[in-house]
Amino acid sequence: LDDFKKSVAERIIQFFLAVGFFNCKGTGETPSKVAKKKKGRKSLQNAENPMQRIADQLKQPCAKNAGIAHSVRSVVSARFFSLLADYCGYATRPHPDDEDSKIEKDSATLGVLVQVCDNWRSLEALGAKRYSSSTENHANDEDESVNPDKMIMEIQKMVNATSESLAKGTTSSLAVSKKRCCTGIAVLGYSLYLHRLSCGESDQDGDNPDADDENDQEEICNALEGLKDVVNDFLGQSSEDSNPLLGLAETCANLLSSPLGSGNMGRAASPKLVREAVKFAWLGSLRLASELA
Repeated sequence: LDDFKKSVAERIIQFFLAVGFFNCKGTGETPSKVAKKKKGRKSLQNAENPMQRIADQLKQPCAKNAGIAHSVRSVVSARFFSLLADYCGYATRPHPDDEDSKIEKDSATLGVLVQVCDNWRSLEALGAKRYSSSTENHANDEDESVNPDKMIMEIQKMVNATSESLAKGTTSSLAVSKKRCCTGIAVLGYSLYLHRLSCGESDQDGDNPDADDENDQEEICNALEGLKDVVNDFLGQSSEDSNPLLGLAETCANLLSSPLGSGNMGRAASPKLVREAVKFAWLGSLRLASELA
């Protein structure tokens, strides 16, 4: 029963992701890069892409107009973040048959968020176009040096490096603390990265739920850059003597007081995911700081 519930929840999250943030009108028209490289073999776009069926279901409704109506996307996008936060909480609960088992909640949460990001990339591989506001496009044109994709991948590499160190037999408390610190910060990084998703602009005049997208994008990029610097400081890769906790405290305080963490976002997205992620990042970093003291 638990596996069934998990499967249903994952499919609903996938569906909300596609409906709320992507126009699937052109899906299936552009072959994937993998299919181009491996001629004569069945396209991985059709064989392995987990979002193929959902994209096919949305292709026809999107083809009739510019996509799903903005009013629908706005509601679905808010429900997406609420459901994702609840699912992360469910995924980190002990199994009912083994309540004494220990679960690394930060690692479990990170696994869920990474999977959602992979589904995001799977949709884009199929040709789905992400909705975005004009303010977001303008911000990207102004500052091309800030690359959220690059920053989140660098944070993920640090998590992988600390995990590999443990896998090789390094079981010291310091190595474990480094892994928990990097994992907690990665959870916060991926949570912010997912909040870059937007349901787009409304076609109607009046108040736009995504009017503050430009500020949100700037806040997210600054936070991701700050988190990357914190991890570098903790792992001794920074050339400057600094207190990593000071930088992390500033980043966390800014996030919790911003619309992303306070729940005042125009799109009505739940702040629960960001708040939980901040907790993981702070506790993991505090643990490592205690080891290094």
